[in-house]
Amino acid sequence: MFWTDPLTRATLRAARGSKVGRILANDIYTVPLALRLAPASAVHADLHEYYPGLHDDNPVWRRLRMPYLTWLVEKYGPRPTSATTVGDEIAERYRTHGVDCDVVINAPERQAYSPRAVSAPIRVVHAGAALPTRRIENMMRAAAESRADVELSVLLTPNHPSYVAELEALARELGPRVRMLPPVPHDELLATLNTFDVGIHVLPATVTNQALALPNKFFDFVQARLAIIVGPTPGMSHLIEEHGLGAVTSGFEIDDIRSALDEITSTQVAEWKAASDVASTVLSAATQLPTWEAAVDSLSVPPH
Repeated sequence: MFWTDPLTRATLRAARGSKVGRILANDIYTVPLALRLAPASAVHADLHEYYPGLHDDNPVWRRLRMPYLTWLVEKYGPRPTSATTVGDEIAERYRTHGVDCDVVINAPERQAYSPRAVSAPIRVVHAGAALPTRRIENMMRAAAESRADVELSVLLTPNHPSYVAELEALARELGPRVRMLPPVPHDELLATLNTFDVGIHVLPATVTNQALALPNKFFDFVQARLAIIVGPTPGMSHLIEEHGLGAVTSGFEIDDIRSALDEITSTQVAEWKAASDVASTVLSAATQLPTWEAAVDSLSVPPH
């Protein structure tokens, strides 16, 4: 199935005759190709997600797709000389498949923003993909029902237009404390986020990959110098507690999120924003470079 896939065949044709030194294989789908083009000693595998758990809430996907992705991971994942993934929880899961991954978090370069004074009402923001498995409506309903002086803005990329339409209708129903805003280009995202006070990402464990997540938006919130509210997802909650960045909800349901929002105050949000400012150096791309350097240095260039 893999070697007859049109994308695989087109990639092999495009790469024919190339003089390959080192290969950085982006995601598990490219690892077999990299190993066809160069010896394993010259290949690094960068595995951003836990692929056998991408959509394991779907019975059809579990039956048809999970075995294929598990096969790719177990047959090809252990062979490259080095591998990385984006969080400790995913790395631990990959070890059960025989793949030893170092961790490079999805942190952007450090930005020269400063924490802004806390607004009244406190401005909360969620920005990301419009995926129904994320149950964004729970955060919206919680903000609308909270007794704290908050307003929530939601910026979504239109991954599922019908889901975006549902959320837009819900925002109109919930009233002025919840707003849907148009998404912004990625190079404008941090400047936009910096105008808010609190970044929120309560990501329910509806699929295994979400239960293991340590997403780039978490680090975007840090670089935008925001306070942060997350659910009890281990990768994110650990960093919240380690650096004093915000609050961790007790669960993923509306009541859990509302309870966390009910407790926030302007003084507390200001303290959390200041903590993000302090953490913006250690939780930035620069601290990840030594891991990349070691991975690339471990690769050998094949003779031509």
